[in-house]
Amino acid sequence: MEGPSRWRHIVLAVLTTSGLTLIAIPAWAQNLVITTLAGTAPTSGYADGPGRTASFFLPTSVAADSQGNVFVADAANQLIRRIDVQGIVSTLAGVAGETGENDGAANSAHFRNPNGVAVDRVGNVFVADTDNCTIRRIGLDGLVSTLAGTAGSCGSTDGSGPVASFGHPTGLVVDGDGTIFVADRSNHAIRRITSDRFVSTFAGSPGQPGSVDGRRLEARFAFPFSITIDRTGNLYVPDTSSHTIRRISLDGTVTTFCGTPDVRGAMDGPCTAARFDHPSSLAFDDLGNLYVAESEGETIRRISPDGNVSSVAGVTGLPGYRDGLGSAAIFSHPFGLAVAPDGSVIIADTFNQSVRSGSAVPTSSRRRPAHR
Repeated sequence: MEGPSRWRHIVLAVLTTSGLTLIAIPAWAQNLVITTLAGTAPTSGYADGPGRTASFFLPTSVAADSQGNVFVADAANQLIRRIDVQGIVSTLAGVAGETGENDGAANSAHFRNPNGVAVDRVGNVFVADTDNCTIRRIGLDGLVSTLAGTAGSCGSTDGSGPVASFGHPTGLVVDGDGTIFVADRSNHAIRRITSDRFVSTFAGSPGQPGSVDGRRLEARFAFPFSITIDRTGNLYVPDTSSHTIRRISLDGTVTTFCGTPDVRGAMDGPCTAARFDHPSSLAFDDLGNLYVAESEGETIRRISPDGNVSSVAGVTGLPGYRDGLGSAAIFSHPFGLAVAPDGSVIIADTFNQSVRSGSAVPTSSRRRPAHR
């Protein structure tokens, strides 16, 4: 995994019998304190407005731009929502409760169960419009367009723009060059869309689920829900039904990065021993920590740069709703997450109809960092 150029620590002053001792706690040894950023958990609805006065209906994915604005795929409301840095929720695109596929002005465009959202460097928002089997774009001018695929024509065809087809895509990420990688969930594949809108199968084989490592098209995935990218361009995929985290290196080699294929569990520890329960979303922070949302496990996990897995929020197998620190917090099927510029972890807590936020705090004042 990518490594940070330097460690970030929280420094604690601890009074001991020998005097005042300063102890540095590294970021990888911190739990998350969870608060509700927006939504009326656990009640669904549709309302714009500040924080907890706003409401969502099955928010499944979140993305953050460079300014700290958060974009939400509000799936059952058929909307893309926006939470600004003041915590005000607004509707970016779509018509509440109305399904469709038409492009055009944001307030008249329609979506059909949008499950994935991503934002590029300049602020364009991209949408995995799941049940339309298309990839959509919301430009800076507010216009919605279909980037690839044809609404209602689901499949696995490679090709340019509307010629291509997808199998209910649920996640996507944009790299620094504007290339889009898509978690094409029902096709069990990762697809690539170049800047000229050409779609190709990047890894996996459509219609052939599995958990096989290997070169690009030789590899197999099992219902990958989303995808993320590290600073050097390696891709990471929560291979949801295989209960693993997969890695696609720059040369196209797919490996099992963390977890054991088809072994479901909640064990922390080194990646070789760790177990996951339907991981559904991933996001890196600027230190190289990889956060994992487990939709069935009801937890947020963290994989440190040295490959150790820890549970940082939620209680395994216990759905519910509660803010708090670490295991004091409770989620209900958290499907999506992103890391904001300030380092906070933004979570789409889907069945709680809310967007939550996690900030790191030390888990112990006794452990000293390993300096690099």
